[in-house]
Amino acid sequence: MPLIAAVAGALVVAVVLAVALTRTGDGDAGPGDTATGPSAPVSDVSLTPAGRGEMLAEPVSHPGPARFMPDTGDPEPMGTVERPRRTTYTGAARGLYGGTRNKAACDVPAQIDFLSSHEPQARAFAGALGIARQDIPRYLEGLTSVQLLQDTRVTNHGYAGGGRFTRYQAVLQAGTAVLIDDRGVPRVRCACGNPLREPEVDRTYKVAGKPWRGLQPSRAIVVRPAPEPVEVFVLHNVKGGDPISREAGDDKGRRDKETTGPADTASPAEDETATESPAEACTTIPPGEPTPAGATPCPPPSSPESGDSPPGEPRDADTGQSSPGGASPNGSPPVPPKDAPLTPAEP
Repeated sequence: MPLIAAVAGALVVAVVLAVALTRTGDGDAGPGDTATGPSAPVSDVSLTPAGRGEMLAEPVSHPGPARFMPDTGDPEPMGTVERPRRTTYTGAARGLYGGTRNKAACDVPAQIDFLSSHEPQARAFAGALGIARQDIPRYLEGLTSVQLLQDTRVTNHGYAGGGRFTRYQAVLQAGTAVLIDDRGVPRVRCACGNPLREPEVDRTYKVAGKPWRGLQPSRAIVVRPAPEPVEVFVLHNVKGGDPISREAGDDKGRRDKETTGPADTASPAEDETATESPAEACTTIPPGEPTPAGATPCPPPSSPESGDSPPGEPRDADTGQSSPGGASPNGSPPVPPKDAPLTPAEP
């Protein structure tokens, strides 16, 4: 019996040491921890807040399932906005976004301060957008603060701890505060600091998450990059009055000017006639919950198709260099150029 007890004790110690050694570096390092280096590769882990084949509905005030940072958004309440005439627009479309004159919908300095003191989140943030860690401040300062006027589809990214991120499809509610690049594409959601890329539209999705009254997934818009960098965005004034002209890269609205003419003359994207699979117009309703007005309940889930991963299974690794929906049709990079080209992300 003493011999058996000694052997059992040795086995327990060995297992504990093995677990401790294999977990080294996987945890969420504290602020300023650079043990893995600022240019360490970032992978897209298997943890996903939305199942494969689902599109997460994210209301204005809801941070989502895996936020990168505290809420830095300050959007204005919006009145009634006319439904879009199309579902695909270029980021240069006049009146595509809204805003308040001389007021930012997003606190960019707060985002920079947070990422500067939280190295794991900063590495994941840079990896999701395909930029170098040291270029985060300049990247954020080159974005423009606006509000979505329409429910908008995006590829969202959640923070998974340890410098890692997840990728999932989402629809953001009209009124959401976002930062757009100089091609007019949403790149950061301010309520959670999550990086954004263009949505995947080559398949249908069932809506999950927290759908709101009036959500019609098939009417949610998709924003494509403008063919050329935009110098001035014409915004719908969410507080009423004349449209607002906001220079690209003005994250605070400090140089806003009123402009003449209507703000709802948005032009369609050049690829609007391309064949795209719209999001399936159904909503996942939790058992016992009432069906929101205008929503169509989804049928019971079926078994995964052959060759497709079930919800929660691993997806392809992502080094942060590229991701589905992240490349522009005209080949333009997702990073907005400013005074000088940004340093490319490490492979």
